[in-house]
Amino acid sequence: STFEGQWVDDAAHGEGAETFGDGSWYRGGYCQGVKSGFGMFHWVGGPQFCGQFEDNVFHGEGSYYWGDGRVYTGQWQKNEFNGHGRMTWPDGQAYEGQYVRGRKDGEGTFVWANGRRFTGDWRDGKQHGVGVLYSEKGQQRVGEWDTGRRERWLEDQDKAGQPDGSSAPRSEQVEDSTL
Repeated sequence: STFEGQWVDDAAHGEGAETFGDGSWYRGGYCQGVKSGFGMFHWVGGPQFCGQFEDNVFHGEGSYYWGDGRVYTGQWQKNEFNGHGRMTWPDGQAYEGQYVRGRKDGEGTFVWANGRRFTGDWRDGKQHGVGVLYSEKGQQRVGEWDTGRRERWLEDQDKAGQPDGSSAPRSEQVEDSTL
């Protein structure tokens, strides 16, 4: 790689620009030879990260742009989504809420491209606990989910007459594999 920028005690320290053999590049802060502070990393083929670095990893606030149009903006810890963030997909789907170690975990809202949405609890990347499912027209149903499957509506019957305990249609399930 080639480096242009500030040096202190034989190490990159301050602002700098590094270009790698494959054409990827980094522009931003360094501290004692490692990426630190605000910077931008661009990989050949489209992906890029713009945000905070600590000890050469994404850490703090930042945005990651995939070559296929997906975007994550939010908090990072050691190269993983961690804390509050928003993920969008090119087809119009979006998730905004809490992440833990790269997976949806805590409170969050997932919106499908057709306008349906789920707001509620997540664990390990799947709907888990109490949540509200909103139809495209804004009608809402409160239910209970267990590892991505709806266990029951918290009413006697849903609008189609299904009793409690019916399994959720696949279109209501969200998994981190959509990342």
